[in-house]
Amino acid sequence: MLLVLTLLAVSGMNTASLEFIMAGNEQYRQNAFQAAESGIDMTYATAALVPGAPDVTVPGTVPNSTTDTWTTVTTSLAAGAKMSPPPNPRANSFGKFSYFNYEIQSTGVSVRGGRAVNVQGISQIGPP
Repeated sequence: MLLVLTLLAVSGMNTASLEFIMAGNEQYRQNAFQAAESGIDMTYATAALVPGAPDVTVPGTVPNSTTDTWTTVTTSLAAGAKMSPPPNPRANSFGKFSYFNYEIQSTGVSVRGGRAVNVQGISQIGPP
């Protein structure tokens, strides 16, 4: 009987230890996701969006963290594409505006190899 109880106790400890490691890994994955989101937010706040510009890579660290980092790559897409004509051609400003598309790809990294890649698109309206 003592042997059965010992095996159950050891098995329970191994299961608890594994679940503890799994919970930690999930936390590191969430930290990496939040780091990638921080990179997108910082790029929104500080990026100079220039149509047709080459890719811009910016590294950074998450505020209040010493281990979590992010790297963003801002890409200009389809610079100066004309806007599609609206359904009502009498009351519109068709041909007076262009839109410029950008893509921000942010890679967040946390300890233990936690990694997340988030992609966000931006459209900017400007002169033709």
